[in-house]
Amino acid sequence: MAVVATLSKGYDLDYIWKHELPATTGILVTTAWVAKDGHDFAQRHGRIRLIECEEIKYLCKEHLDLDVLISLPKPPPKRR
Repeated sequence: MAVVATLSKGYDLDYIWKHELPATTGILVTTAWVAKDGHDFAQRHGRIRLIECEEIKYLCKEHLDLDVLISLPKPPPKRR
């Protein structure tokens, strides 16, 4: 079953996942970066895939042969 949900700031992804989306797997796509807490949540949950800025650029090049520029005001946070 495919379910598409648009999340905006202030939504609790855990609540939406448990109560509103009957999906077995979730994919969160963002042109920004997900905070460490978000990565930790996805890892604990085990059924959520995060696709962030750099991976979007890679996927666009790999599958669409497009070089895209995603401009953000600050560099990504350091990863673990």
